[in-house]
Amino acid sequence: MQSLLNKVGLTTLMIWVTHSASALTYNGFADVADLQLNGSAAKHHAALRLTSSDLQYFQSGSAFHKTTLSAAKFSSFFKFRITQKGGYISGTKTGGDGFVFVIQPISPTAIGDSGGHMGYAGITGGSVAVEFDGFQNTNSNDPVLPHVAIDVNGSTIHDGTLPVRKILPGFNDGRIWYAWIDYDSKTLTVRVSPTAVRPVNPQLKKELDIPTLLGNVTDAYVGFTAGTGGFWENHDILYWEYREAYQPVEVLGGIGDRMQAVAVTCQNLDTNQIVEIPAAKTNAWDCEKAGFVGHPGNNTVITIKGTLK
Repeated sequence: MQSLLNKVGLTTLMIWVTHSASALTYNGFADVADLQLNGSAAKHHAALRLTSSDLQYFQSGSAFHKTTLSAAKFSSFFKFRITQKGGYISGTKTGGDGFVFVIQPISPTAIGDSGGHMGYAGITGGSVAVEFDGFQNTNSNDPVLPHVAIDVNGSTIHDGTLPVRKILPGFNDGRIWYAWIDYDSKTLTVRVSPTAVRPVNPQLKKELDIPTLLGNVTDAYVGFTAGTGGFWENHDILYWEYREAYQPVEVLGGIGDRMQAVAVTCQNLDTNQIVEIPAAKTNAWDCEKAGFVGHPGNNTVITIKGTLK
């Protein structure tokens, strides 16, 4: 039984889910003993900071789980934030370059090149990655706007064979962003959002044989890389979950569609009033939107109990 608590305004969502997937969870990075930190990567308070604005130019950082994890099927979710952009283009602070979610079988000490390579390009051997790139590198055929893309084999060059998607507004805006990466043994999907509501449709979708790309293995080192060049910024991972099974992580909204025996209630913590939320409104993550109106300033909690389908 697992409980995920998320606060949205004065509403807390409690999700009780029964599942069997082996998973690792970093609810903050106060303890990084199980991670291999390379290059500029370091613990920064409760965050995993891959590059630092304090170090500015031409950084390369990586962080991988020290032991291999199964990538035959997986679901991963993480929260990230990009702050303190440095460097100017035409008088505008630009920041750069980006970070990458990486699965590679080489070593937990693997690290690629700086700049537009984002700590990923230059890791030799088979690999699969998803880049979160906020800077246009024309030699990589990057779009003008911030974008996400699927990469393989240590290359960040977009040649049209793998999907690239522009993201608006840009995720280097200082806010917390949310990402979901899932692989069902056939198709890799990527979702990213400025809210904790998992998008129904992925921004990226690609059929891939990941074990073959990894060199005919199913276990690999999983983690993140990042880089700066002539422009810089903080690349922080705030929360990370990785499940060694295809079991998409639900944070807010939409979980009712993927659970059995769902019971949803909303409780006013100040008055102890409890109401059941109708099945038609189980995707609501705000008590008022769910049909329960409390007194202004009251704290409320939504509880969803059930088993994943």
